[in-house]
Amino acid sequence: MQGYAIVTRLPFEAELQAIGVLPECRRSGAGLALMEAVLAKAKGWSSERLLLEVRVGNLSAIRLYKRSGFGEDGVRKGYYPPLPSQAAAGREDALLMSQVL
Repeated sequence: MQGYAIVTRLPFEAELQAIGVLPECRRSGAGLALMEAVLAKAKGWSSERLLLEVRVGNLSAIRLYKRSGFGEDGVRKGYYPPLPSQAAAGREDALLMSQVL
């Protein structure tokens, strides 16, 4: 196993809940392969869009999503609690993204 993805089926859309790749498998195409599988599953469900949210500071994930065809829909201010390594920085915004299927 190189990674995982959790996707939820909604009435008209699907939502990517989580995706992760083992550190030693990053930059190997595993994330892109997972995204392709998630998109195929959502299309198989006849979902109209695939939604996701990501920390604005997670630049590698944002690059993956943009490379996979996602566009930016908006920002949720102060959505995520600070990561333990960034406790002094305060809450982090969430970037809302989607792709029309």
